[in-house]
Amino acid sequence: MPWQSLVSRIQVSYKKSYSGGFRYCTRCRAFYKTGSPRCPVCGTLLRINPRKRKNLSFKKVEITPELEKELENIQVNLKIVRKT
Repeated sequence: MPWQSLVSRIQVSYKKSYSGGFRYCTRCRAFYKTGSPRCPVCGTLLRINPRKRKNLSFKKVEITPELEKELENIQVNLKIVRKT
């Protein structure tokens, strides 16, 4: 097959390695190290960055004792309706 010789000439990785200069193909589910913006196998545009950031900053909130007492009294009633 003609694409096998092409794949043997490019670097392929199946681990997350955007920092190593690799780009991700969403169709092939593999990382390729190539200068082209498109996947050398299927032609899909390659991702340069991950979809989600790992280092998200979260706001820390302290719960007061008054609020804890109020939360203990809250009751939740659920009714599940399934469509068939």
